[in-house]
Amino acid sequence: MGLSARLRGTTRDRTRRVILPDSGPRAKSSPPERTSLASMSQCRTSTCRLACAVLVDQRGWLLLQERDEFAPVDPDVWGLVGGHAHPEESFAEAAVRELAEETEIDVMGDPRVSNWRLWWAGDLPAAPKATPDLTDSWQIWIGATTLTDDDVVCHEGRQIVFVDPQTLPELQLGRGPQHLLPLLCASSDYQAMVREGLSKPAPAIAAEDAGQAP
Repeated sequence: MGLSARLRGTTRDRTRRVILPDSGPRAKSSPPERTSLASMSQCRTSTCRLACAVLVDQRGWLLLQERDEFAPVDPDVWGLVGGHAHPEESFAEAAVRELAEETEIDVMGDPRVSNWRLWWAGDLPAAPKATPDLTDSWQIWIGATTLTDDDVVCHEGRQIVFVDPQTLPELQLGRGPQHLLPLLCASSDYQAMVREGLSKPAPAIAAEDAGQAP
């Protein structure tokens, strides 16, 4: 199975056009209204708080974002859904907000998301820093889900889709994900979610998808 097939899976996104790494020239998108240059300059000289979310589907695939050319940090690479916590926010609040803003997934209210919890907290540089002693503080929140690509509305980046973890060595990953995703896939938390997902029946396929090749 090729890389495109393993990224696309068995669902078809009817809310947005999915552009896969080997599908030919990429369409240019318009610059989004997001992290300003001023805030990025501040990140170079201070420690930022980053809250990210990874959902694991019933196949064990990971919800990841392909960043576009307008990303202020690590453009045109694959990364995690998430971003900077606001000064008044906790990491937990920021992870929920960022996931909702970028995908319209409400982990606190959607029954198709379960076992939402903190998986990892620590320090890693996400962006170039002015001095070697500076880093960034991260929290990674994870959850199991029966959602598919069709349920994800991409509001940031080139695409946000469930990705086969076996393809991670073939993808260009951002600084933090290079370190964090292998750790996640090797963790007992991830293995438990995979076992739980495999024990559940697969979601029903819509009539319009029946009989179509993945």
